[in-house]
Amino acid sequence: MTFTATLTGLDATIDWSLGTGNLGSLSAATGTTTDYTPPPEFDPGNTTAVLTATAGSLSASVTITLTEKGTAPTSLTVTPGAQAVPAGGNKVTFTATLTGSDATIDWSLGAGNLGSLSAATGTTTDYTPPPAFDSGNAIATLTATAGSLKASAIITITPAIGGTVSGLVGTGLVLQNNGQDDLAVPANATSFRFAAAVASNGTYRVTVLTQPSLPSQRCTVTNGAGTVGSTDVTNVAVTCRLPVPRFAYVANYSDDNVSAYRIEADGALLSLGQPIAAGDGPYSVAVDPAGKFAYVANSLSNDVSMYRITSTGGLELVGTVQAGPAPLSVAVDPTGNFAYVANSAVFVATTGSVSAYRIEADGALTSVGPAIDAESGPDSVAVDPTGRFVYVVNGGSSSVSAYTIDRDSGSLASIGRFLTGSTAYSVAADPTGKFVYVANRSDPGTVWAYAIAASTGALEPVGPSEGYPAGRLPSSIVVDPTGRFAYVANQGDNNVSGYVINATTGELSLFGSFDDAGSNPRSVAVDPGGKFVYVANSGGDVSAFTLDGGTGALAPVSGSRFPAGSGPNSIAISGEFQ
Repeated sequence: MTFTATLTGLDATIDWSLGTGNLGSLSAATGTTTDYTPPPEFDPGNTTAVLTATAGSLSASVTITLTEKGTAPTSLTVTPGAQAVPAGGNKVTFTATLTGSDATIDWSLGAGNLGSLSAATGTTTDYTPPPAFDSGNAIATLTATAGSLKASAIITITPAIGGTVSGLVGTGLVLQNNGQDDLAVPANATSFRFAAAVASNGTYRVTVLTQPSLPSQRCTVTNGAGTVGSTDVTNVAVTCRLPVPRFAYVANYSDDNVSAYRIEADGALLSLGQPIAAGDGPYSVAVDPAGKFAYVANSLSNDVSMYRITSTGGLELVGTVQAGPAPLSVAVDPTGNFAYVANSAVFVATTGSVSAYRIEADGALTSVGPAIDAESGPDSVAVDPTGRFVYVVNGGSSSVSAYTIDRDSGSLASIGRFLTGSTAYSVAADPTGKFVYVANRSDPGTVWAYAIAASTGALEPVGPSEGYPAGRLPSSIVVDPTGRFAYVANQGDNNVSGYVINATTGELSLFGSFDDAGSNPRSVAVDPGGKFVYVANSGGDVSAFTLDGGTGALAPVSGSRFPAGSGPNSIAISGEFQ
């Protein structure tokens, strides 16, 4: 009969021994397994052998009952036979295996009753460790009894590794201890504790494995490394911060330039001086995720102006790069490695296209190959937050073209086309990577919603077949960084529509219209921290709103509206983690 010892949380040699009487023999005295051979003759006065595995201070035993030849053997084992678990850690399931008998299995804890059991009888029980570590009482003995048979497991309680969390509102934070023990921390958590054991005098090192998203945050660890003593480690501190909005950039179509602003603490915009020259007919502006570079698609000169963002928010021209005919929209992927431009070809007798570029270390754009075909009149381009798919709305064919991104080169491959409402004009992907929304520039306007097929990037319409109501001539749509709200700038009504997003289905619920936008709102943007909403109005200014994180409601910022150039057509916001 082969017996196996399972040792966790400790690196020690496992030794095997038989109890008093040395009844039978073992094939191995050390190692994870040994074979037990019973004695050749049955002795009715000596029928019980106790096999014990020892590893350091840990031991686990199994009782072997010998029977007369021809009768069924009986045995009882408990797995795992030894387990280390931190105080306050997760429950551990123990299983008793009984052969040769139908007796009831009873569970009990030894002296001190250290921890608790979920079940007193049955083949399994869950052991929950005590909430705090006590160096003088750190060994629990769990025993399974079935008739005259007994088997035990030794549980070693170790100090817990944990601490506090502050400022966490996003989801997706994963902490790691010693490079291997991963712990997912939910949004709004205020504390954490690792499940894996670290023995006294062992070391710990807590780091951030994955930063939170929805909204994006940056978390840092203090007091994260040390040596475990005789008490729980509770002073590790994780502090999470939202990005702070720094600068805003507005493409002024009629002036062929870009206005730059510093964003004040209350959301107000402070002009950084004279606008910066762009190409002919600047139609769209985008900023890379790190806030290092800005890009402007120039619809009349058929190129993209590339800028380096200075520490004070100014723009330094890196150069220009050729685009396709009449580029109307530019977007940067979430890694900051690639940029994509929708070329509408509105002034030439060809279908539209999408140009793809690699972003170099200095911010310059390098074409990754010929532009890929879109359909008639591509007006807007968006990249999903996973960096796997690109979506382009085609106003002339009322459709969405979808593409996969080659993560090495940034080149695009067509997924297919998906119908949308009349005169599709603006597209946005939500930050969860689950949904895409399209604003259709009709009168009255509509918004169409789609679910993204995670494996392929294909779009499946959700919600009513006629779309969701918007105002007249919607020109731009954006989703806030938490993925809870969507906003549409309605050029024909001079207002902004607000929607609540169903996190499960992606469906929209219109919760209000905000009438404090300026004349002919053309572009709407939300700052990376989700505190402010900005609208570029082609009448010559920018409206600023505070965003209520609970309801999504917008309220004008003091001093709004803020002067821009002639024909503002697009706005982009940069932020940073402080």
